[in-house]
Amino acid sequence: MTPKCGFPRVSDSATLTSTGRFDKNSNWQVWYGLNTGYPHVNRFREASILLQAELVEFPCLPVGCGNPSSSIFIQGVNMPKKNPHTGPDGVTRRGFLTSMGAGAIGAAASEDLFAAGKEPAGPQVMPAGQTSKVSLRINGETHVVLAEPRWTLLYCLREVIGLTGAKPGCERGECGACTVLIDGVPRYACLTLAVEAQGSEVTTLEGLMDGETLGPVQTAFAEADAFQCGYCTPGQIMAVEGLLRANSNPSAEEIRRGASGNLCRCGSYPHIFEAARRAAALKRGK
Repeated sequence: MTPKCGFPRVSDSATLTSTGRFDKNSNWQVWYGLNTGYPHVNRFREASILLQAELVEFPCLPVGCGNPSSSIFIQGVNMPKKNPHTGPDGVTRRGFLTSMGAGAIGAAASEDLFAAGKEPAGPQVMPAGQTSKVSLRINGETHVVLAEPRWTLLYCLREVIGLTGAKPGCERGECGACTVLIDGVPRYACLTLAVEAQGSEVTTLEGLMDGETLGPVQTAFAEADAFQCGYCTPGQIMAVEGLLRANSNPSAEEIRRGASGNLCRCGSYPHIFEAARRAAALKRGK
C-alpha cells in the first residue's frame, strides 16, 4: 500500500483501538498525514521505514484543520520482529565479520603485489589522435582509410570518404537520418564505429543508384512525394530498402514497423508508407 503523502511519526509504539485511542503496549506504530492533495516532501524522510513494514490503512477521520476538504488518515505499521543478534545500527555479527574478512583478504592481496614490486595492470590507452588503417567495403568498392578508433562510420563516410548521403541528425540513434545497410540490415551509422564495419558490406544511398538512374525505392519516393524538407529522406529510403530485401511483399503493419526507427519531423508518414508499397511493387516488376 503506497502512502498518500508524508507521514511524521506520532508515537514510538502505538495502535489505533476501536475506541479511537492509542494502545501504547502493542507492537504497532501509527503514522498520519494531511490529505491535502499535494505531497509533503520533507516528511518522507521518516516514512522510509515503511518500506520494511506491512501497512494497514484505517478509515479517514475528518478534523477541523481550517480546510473543510482536509482530513487525517491513519496508517498502521506492522513492524517486523527484530533479530536479537542485530546491533543498534542494523548490522548483524555475521555480516560484520564477513565484510571485515573480505576487506582483510583484499588488503593482503594488495600487499603481496607491492611486495613483489608489481603494480596492478591498468587499461591500455591509445594516445589521442593516433590513427590506424581501416578497410571498409562500401557499395561494392574497398576503401582503406586512416581512422581513429573512436570515429563513427557516419564520420568516415562523410568526412573521409566523401559519401554524404547519410545525414547527421541527432547523432545518438534516435532520428534515423544516418541509416545505412550493413550486410543488408539497416543500421544507424552514428552509433556504429568505423572499425566495427570492417569485413562487412556497407550500402549507402549512393549505392542504390545505377549510374545516374534512381533505384526502385528512390523512384517510388519521388513518385509518391514522400518528403517535404528531404533531410530525413535518405534514412527513410535505406530503411525501406532494408525492409524489402528481407520481405518483398510486406503488409501495411510490417511497413509501419520497418519504418518505425526513422523520424520525419515534417510528418510525411502517409506518403512514406505509400512509397514503400509502391517500391515493393516496382521491385516485383508490377
